[in-house]
Amino acid sequence: MTPERAAKIGSDFDLRRLPPDFLANPYPVYAWLRQHDPVRAMPDGTWFLTRHADLVAVYRDAATFSSDKHIEFAPKYGTESPLYEHHTTSLVFNDPPLHTRVRQLIMGALTRRAIAAIRSTRSATC
Repeated sequence: MTPERAAKIGSDFDLRRLPPDFLANPYPVYAWLRQHDPVRAMPDGTWFLTRHADLVAVYRDAATFSSDKHIEFAPKYGTESPLYEHHTTSLVFNDPPLHTRVRQLIMGALTRRAIAAIRSTRSATC
């Protein structure tokens, strides 16, 4: 991808409208965004961050940047729907301390050794 093409994609960047050449090699666009628009407002009202320091700051500040979906999804799905339950109990939609507790419980299952053991077991049974 040429620098000019990366600049064009970066200046029009929208996660919901990604061209095939971005998908083939996104790194020149990420570099352009980091240099020119590192905290980009997306058309849908979300934000796209490309600098490590910004991502770490957001990750560490759950009070400001919460993953909790109770308020957002109650009107959309109703509090009794399976989607509401999923979006309010799933690990990715929870903040510390619940997120931290659940992550610690499952970390042993996500090691390279554990995944390799699962793969070898699956290969043997297929």
